[in-house]
Amino acid sequence: MDVSSSACLTAVVDIGSNGIRFTITDLSSSCARLLPVVYSDRASVSLYDAQFSSEDPSRRQPLSQEVQKTVIRHFLRFKRVCSNYGIDNENVRVVATEAVRIAPNSNEFCSGIEAATGWLVRCLTPSQEAYYGATGVASCAAETSGIVIDMGGGSCQISWINCIKGEIDMNEDVYISLPYGAAALTRRLEEVSAGGIEAKQALEAEVAAALSGAYTRLRTSASFVPEKVTAYVCGGGLRGWGYFLMSLDQEYPISLIDGLEVSLEKFEKGDMDCEAEAKSRDIFGLSKRRRKHLNAIAFLVRILSRQFHGTVEKVRFCQVGIREGLLFDGLSPAQRAENPLIVATTPYATKSSPGIAQILFSALPQSTNPRWRVPKVFDKSMATAVANLMYLYIGMVKQYRARTALYSTTEGPLAHARGLSHQQRAVLALVLCERWDGDLLPADKVFMRHLERLVGPEATWWSRYLGRIAKLVGTVCPDGVLENKDGIFPEQPIFTISDVAILPDEVVDDVQLVRLQLEVNHRGDAFDEDSDKAIKKIEAMGKYSNYAPVVEKDQKKKREIKLRFGMRVTVLKMQVPEQDLVLQSKIPEN
Repeated sequence: MDVSSSACLTAVVDIGSNGIRFTITDLSSSCARLLPVVYSDRASVSLYDAQFSSEDPSRRQPLSQEVQKTVIRHFLRFKRVCSNYGIDNENVRVVATEAVRIAPNSNEFCSGIEAATGWLVRCLTPSQEAYYGATGVASCAAETSGIVIDMGGGSCQISWINCIKGEIDMNEDVYISLPYGAAALTRRLEEVSAGGIEAKQALEAEVAAALSGAYTRLRTSASFVPEKVTAYVCGGGLRGWGYFLMSLDQEYPISLIDGLEVSLEKFEKGDMDCEAEAKSRDIFGLSKRRRKHLNAIAFLVRILSRQFHGTVEKVRFCQVGIREGLLFDGLSPAQRAENPLIVATTPYATKSSPGIAQILFSALPQSTNPRWRVPKVFDKSMATAVANLMYLYIGMVKQYRARTALYSTTEGPLAHARGLSHQQRAVLALVLCERWDGDLLPADKVFMRHLERLVGPEATWWSRYLGRIAKLVGTVCPDGVLENKDGIFPEQPIFTISDVAILPDEVVDDVQLVRLQLEVNHRGDAFDEDSDKAIKKIEAMGKYSNYAPVVEKDQKKKREIKLRFGMRVTVLKMQVPEQDLVLQSKIPEN
């Protein structure tokens, strides 16, 4: 550990209902947007369960001396870690949530920690807990707008957030905290089980009424959008639900919960027989404690789904907590506005990456036809990320490059990067794999097919196309330097791509086919036999065998129709005077 950088380190202790999280985060300006964790530990101490005894489960008990000693022992160990990292007390933040807030001896518990460590314990109010949960969610994507649902152990927070260009827009009047955390709701369900179906229905009516009231309050927010919104879900309870949903698809290729996106229909689909399913097999990411809560989580999910039907379009899972909310809230608007995908890949960029990104993005047509429109994931940040990572594996043995690139976003350098959706990870991996010719072992091809299934046929085809454009750039500029013979960069690069358009092609069986045409403009000495081969590979994307398979369901005949997505590709190679090769020096921001 380089103690000279300790001034940029911040320690956060999050005392939750089901455990205590100890983390150290590097807030150096170059990477602060990602809130990178350099140390993480967790004490499996359930302060919620510790307040109830088996003899009298309906009555809340004070936190015992034994529990307090256990907690302090974990705190003192973390204090030694902070000392080893060179972190002063003023850079340590300790916060407590629901379980501590409502404990009968809350003051005694907090005072004991303060006396042992010298660290002040800040007990968050319900609205503060909801606020930091929402700001934590804002750190999980380049921009966020939607409903935030944070299900911890003791409570469930609901709020609305907009974070556009780094500006957080939240209405403090709609930070709603409800006593329906995973552990709390499990206990309530156990209590009503003796009362039969009527008692359970009464509890369901109670929770539904509370959620309906919360939703009504959300509508009062000035920034509320009435339809087609995203629900961002976090907290241990709903993260566990996300892992359970992933387990239902045995071929799902990404194990990270952060960035998982599902439809509202799929979000509630797991409610069927979830308890029996969880007991029958091991589920990655689902602890024994969380399995006990799964029935209660499904209970809440079922009610949430009914409440948000017709409003919520998709659900995004976020690996965040109070730590992320505290730290993200403390960043400047300029830092919050940074795109996570760009920040995560910038350390691997070459000096010509901005110019290369411009070439890559210029190769994507801007069609207004929804059938042929390039998927939204292929934005300027994706082009920048590809440009930044294009040369990362240039020093590897040739046979390893495609495979390493394929796994780079899930097991490699980006595995720990925050704020990336699963679709972004999959598309970036597919593009980079194709950039290195896509030469894979059979087992790796299986993983690639799973990524392709995740992103869909259109994104699969465009990923391979963009990967072959990147291959052309890498062939012409093998060292990642995009400049002319006099070293002028980047006003006069080696080559550019222009006049990219989707044009009408022939008509087959009364179906109008289309053709993607692009011009590659280059100076006289830039292209050779290898670059010509790279261009032919781009044009080969127009072969039917390279089209991405599409399976559509014929509802009338109740059968599947197998189609393919793709289009013909024509590359016009144009030799132009060197002074006519002009490239923007920096790709525009999203």
